[in-house]
Amino acid sequence: MPQKFLSIKNLGKYQTNTKANPPWFKIHRMMFGDPEFIKLTPSQRFLYVGLIHLAVESGNRIYNDATFIGQRLYMQRTEIDLKPLYRSGFLYTSNLSRTLSETEESRDRGEGEETDPPLTPIVKLVPKGKRAIQDTDGITDKHRAFAATLKIDPGPEWGKFKNYCLAHDKRYANFEAAFRNWLANSVTMNGGKRA
Repeated sequence: MPQKFLSIKNLGKYQTNTKANPPWFKIHRMMFGDPEFIKLTPSQRFLYVGLIHLAVESGNRIYNDATFIGQRLYMQRTEIDLKPLYRSGFLYTSNLSRTLSETEESRDRGEGEETDPPLTPIVKLVPKGKRAIQDTDGITDKHRAFAATLKIDPGPEWGKFKNYCLAHDKRYANFEAAFRNWLANSVTMNGGKRA
């Protein structure tokens, strides 16, 4: 049975960002001069770079399942051939020789050649109760009263707030409170200038 997790060899040597699940990862220039990397096909190179992404995100413990890897990297399961990456020394498991021999045996028996189900897109989850801004949202009497205490005009600020929400897909549970915060922050954002 193949190992449950696989890892990128020497990942910590090149990935210097120590945050959990950082927003970026490095591809070291040395990789493009590595003879083993050059021997890989373009799709195997893409697969390896995608696996680096998954390794950085998972603490270098990638779930060793072709369906999972294919869905995360938007590749067909049949394109997920890890054997060249194992042989090149880019990937490893706790029992590499066993993993390679089992992969070859299953391929010789014709296993794993069934058609794949279609890839399911990764859906952005929205926290419960939050929603996008709508045309029915607008300036309330409370907003006008609050803006008067700050000596600012709420009309232009509402336009900025609405455009910001639409441009950045901002979702709030309470748009009245969100706009009040916007108004309060607008005084400092405008350098303390008031109408």
